[in-house]
Amino acid sequence: MSYTLEFPDGDALARGLLSAGGLAEVIGPAREGEAGAALIAGMAPYRTADGGYRLENEWHYLLASA
Repeated sequence: MSYTLEFPDGDALARGLLSAGGLAEVIGPAREGEAGAALIAGMAPYRTADGGYRLENEWHYLLASA
């Protein structure tokens, strides 16, 4: 199964990723900007030609029973 997350720009990427699991709350408002900038820098390989970001995940799973 494949799932794709698309963000129109770096700000949307940072907001989306920092909102997961309350990460922004753990980091705190004083360092949220710094964390967002680090996320944007780390996701540079996934930047699209139009300035957005595309993250593709492929999930593998096994269903079994005894």
